[in-house]
Amino acid sequence: MKDLAIIFLLLIFSVLPVLGQTSNGSPQVSDPPSEDNSEKSPNQTQVGISDQENGKIQQEEWMQEEKKQRILKVVNDYELAADEVLTTLIMIAGDAKLQGSVTGNVLVLGGDIELTPGSQVNGTLQIIGGQVSGNMEGVTNLQVSNDWETIPAAVKLVMHPYIFWKIPDKQTSFRLTVAKSVLSVLMYLLIFALFSKPINAIGGVLARRPIGSILFGILMLPVIPLILTLLTLSIIGVPFMLLGLALLFPLAVCGKTAIFLTLGGTIFSGRLKPIGIIFSYILYFMATSLPYIDWVTFLLVNVISIGLCLLGSISAMLPQDARRNISWAERV
Repeated sequence: MKDLAIIFLLLIFSVLPVLGQTSNGSPQVSDPPSEDNSEKSPNQTQVGISDQENGKIQQEEWMQEEKKQRILKVVNDYELAADEVLTTLIMIAGDAKLQGSVTGNVLVLGGDIELTPGSQVNGTLQIIGGQVSGNMEGVTNLQVSNDWETIPAAVKLVMHPYIFWKIPDKQTSFRLTVAKSVLSVLMYLLIFALFSKPINAIGGVLARRPIGSILFGILMLPVIPLILTLLTLSIIGVPFMLLGLALLFPLAVCGKTAIFLTLGGTIFSGRLKPIGIIFSYILYFMATSLPYIDWVTFLLVNVISIGLCLLGSISAMLPQDARRNISWAERV
C-alpha cells in the first residue's frame, strides 16, 4: 500500500499550510504584585522582575515547542510516545504508531496507523490507501479511504485543503469559496499577461491536435505516478522526485490557462481574450462544484494540462524543419 501514496505526494504542497490546528492555550504568566501598598520592598521588586523574566522564558520555550509539534514524515515510519503531544502529523508512504495525543489532525497517505489504548486524536484522522488498527475510541473523526475510494479522497483533499479548517459557518465557507475563485481568475489572467507567447503556443497545440492532446494528457495519469514511484526506490532519485512534484503545479496552472484561452477563444478573440479566460474558468468552476463529477473534472483537466505543457515543450524543442513537416502533415 505504500506505493499508492506516491501518486498523491503533491498533496504536501497544498496541505502543509492548512493542515493542523494551533493550540489555543498560551503559557500562563504570573500577574505582577498588587500595588495596594504605597511602598514596595526591594525583595518584592526583584520577585516581580523575576516573574516577568520567567514568563518570557516560558513563552520562548513554548514557541519553540510549538514548532516541533508539527511532524512530517516521507517514506519513513514514526512512533509517538505516550508522553508526547503533537499538533499535526502527516505521514507519506510510512506507518505510524500513536501512543500520545494529537490536538489537531492526522493525515496518512499510503501507510498504516496503530492506535494504542492511551492515544487520542482530537481532530480528523484521515487515512488514504492504508489501514487503522487498535483503539479507535480516542479519535474524534475517522475517515478511511481504500481501493477505488483512494483517488477521489486524495483529489478532493487537493481541491479543498481547507476542509481541515472545520469551518461550520456556511457564510464564512461561501466567502472563502468566492475569495478562492477571484484569486484563481486573477492568477490565470496574470500568467497570460506575463507569458502570453508560450501560453498561445501551448493553446495552439490543443487547437491543432485536440484529440491527440487529450489522449496524451490522459496517458500522463498512470505515467506520472509510475515515474515518481520508480524514483523513490533509490535515495538518489528522491530529490528528483521532489523536483518533479514541484514542477507539476506550474505545469498544471500554465496548461489550464492555455485551455481556458483556447476554449474562450471560440467566443472571444482579439482584445477580448481575457474575457474568454474568465468565461472558461466559470464553466470549469461549475463543473468542479457538481457532486460525483467534481473530482473527475479536476483530475482530468489537470493531467491534460500537464500533458499539454509537455507537448508544447517538445514541439518547441523540435527543429524548424520538423515543425514545418508536422504542420504540413496536419493540414493534409
